[in-house]
Amino acid sequence: MVLKTELLLLFILSTGFFCKGQNETKVLELKKQQYFTEQNILSSDTTISLLQEVCYDVPEVSDEAYCLKLDILILDSTKALQSRRIYINKDSSIVKCIFKRHSYMPTPKNGATINISGTINIISWGKRSVALDMNLKIIDKNWNHIYIYKGKRNFLRKHYKKNCC
Repeated sequence: MVLKTELLLLFILSTGFFCKGQNETKVLELKKQQYFTEQNILSSDTTISLLQEVCYDVPEVSDEAYCLKLDILILDSTKALQSRRIYINKDSSIVKCIFKRHSYMPTPKNGATINISGTINIISWGKRSVALDMNLKIIDKNWNHIYIYKGKRNFLRKHYKKNCC
């Protein structure tokens, strides 16, 4: 009986049952914390790109900096404006999302992937700005982490300033 209890306890601890929320980050709330910065950039060459970037960097401390970059590529702006609510997985002809975590720490080389799901709602769309209401969940199996993008952001056309890595 003791062995079964010990095995059950070992299983629960190894699966993170008690730590379920610890590997989840609400990205759009990070800018409220010290040492975090945020940029929301609108750019367009042949495709409209909405870059949401949150970076952490403590001044005069080396190698701790990292950035979370979510690039939302609008592949078909006409369809995007018609539907206004875009489902990331279902509407792949309208939108493509790319997520990267940049840091000085090397990415684990375990062949893991990133899964992105959820919706973006277009609030407003102009030549100089695009406003979105995001409800996205990103599962980064490389780092065994979940990133939640929930909230409204205004993407402005301006020069991109590289913050990190």
